[in-house]
Amino acid sequence: AVFDKSFYNFIGWLRESGAEYIYDVSFGAELTIESYLHYIKTAKPQTVISQPCPAIVNYIEIYKPELLENLAPADSPMLHSIKYAKAIDKRNLPMVMISPCLAKAREFEATGFDIVNVTLENIENYLDDTKINLGNYSESDFDGHGAERAVLFSTPGGLLRTAQREVKDIDLSSRKIEGVNHIYHYLDGLKDVITTGEAPLLVDCLNCDKGCNGGTGTSNRSVNMDRLESRVERRKAERMGKVSPRKIKKMVKSTWKNHDFSRHYVNRSNLYTIEEPDKNRLWDIYHSMGKFENKDLYNCSSCGYGGCHQMAVAINNNLNKADNCHHYKEFQITTMQKEEAEKEKELMRSSTEKISTVGHDLLDVISRFSSDLSLLRETIEESQNIPSIFNETLTTLEEISRQTNLLGLNASIEAKHVGASGAGFGIVASEIRKLATKTEDEVLKIAPLSHKIDTLFSNMISRSKEISEHLSREQETASGKLLDYMN
Repeated sequence: AVFDKSFYNFIGWLRESGAEYIYDVSFGAELTIESYLHYIKTAKPQTVISQPCPAIVNYIEIYKPELLENLAPADSPMLHSIKYAKAIDKRNLPMVMISPCLAKAREFEATGFDIVNVTLENIENYLDDTKINLGNYSESDFDGHGAERAVLFSTPGGLLRTAQREVKDIDLSSRKIEGVNHIYHYLDGLKDVITTGEAPLLVDCLNCDKGCNGGTGTSNRSVNMDRLESRVERRKAERMGKVSPRKIKKMVKSTWKNHDFSRHYVNRSNLYTIEEPDKNRLWDIYHSMGKFENKDLYNCSSCGYGGCHQMAVAINNNLNKADNCHHYKEFQITTMQKEEAEKEKELMRSSTEKISTVGHDLLDVISRFSSDLSLLRETIEESQNIPSIFNETLTTLEEISRQTNLLGLNASIEAKHVGASGAGFGIVASEIRKLATKTEDEVLKIAPLSHKIDTLFSNMISRSKEISEHLSREQETASGKLLDYMN
């Protein structure tokens, strides 16, 4: 299921890496079926719970010791394989188990075997890190006996399909169940239905919903189940083409009768010291997980416990923490988004108030400036008649200069008529004419200035009027925009 078509190259690589013997756990599964069927035939139990999965065995030992008497008193396929291999090996070589399961290490410890549990995922990572291409290695096969249809054992329901070779209708009195969302709820109520006689004869159960093919020690947890099972089905077809049912039966029975494959279990319920929180404490924990109503109890299993209550119990016993709840993380993100939205809203409100204050202040300044400008324009308009008065004065001065000049001219003429006796009067007349000429010259100088002053006053009035009108329009526009922004 992991190496697919490079499967036999993988075995070849193991040999070149130093493995002297390589055994197929599938043959151990063939031996397991023999152990199960022998126990059912001789002991006639009411219900037998399969035990290839160490996670389920540990769960029953700790949490459901009342089911220990129903656990199959036989080794798992791996332990069947270990005992078989050790019986063949006369040199007591160190043994490595390449497995798809993290919990297998616990099984080896519980049964007293000093075996290294190396997961398939770690091997995959090693091959990737060291750039090893399995295609560069020769294909090789297992040592020892090979399996027939028991190669399906790692697949959900594989136990039953293997047992059907011996007991055709065994599936009619069996229950196949796997996955953390189902198996543990099922086990919680199993003793009751065993007591009432409603339980099946054989319970074929696994912790992982894809079976061992998608176990915790593989990289297959996200691989499509049909893809995984098609790879194993291909190998089953290959094995059934090589080994006949009659031959495998003979091989299994001769091997099985020469070994002790029995398994005993330990009541470990004393390790169960979990304290159940009361209702108030339970809701305090739920609140810490961001759950405030029953609708927040999603029981999504993202935490790995299968339900919010179990997660809360774990938190109550310091075995987990609230932020490992998927809903809690979502709650934190939502809370953060709300806080950011409130901050943004407050910032907008504060900014609006500041803009409003500054805007009003600015409008007041514009208004005052506009008023002052209007007052100035009125003052200028009131002063606009000054140039006209000044022009009238200049006209009068021109007239006086002209009349004085004319008077001086007449005086000069009369002085000449008088003769020598009018010489002094002639001098006075001459000075009068000079004064008139000078006055006329000064008037001519002042006249252009008067025109400029008149033009300047007109421009000032016109420009101040334009500015005043412009400020009024800007004030009206700014007031409208400020009002819109505040709204």
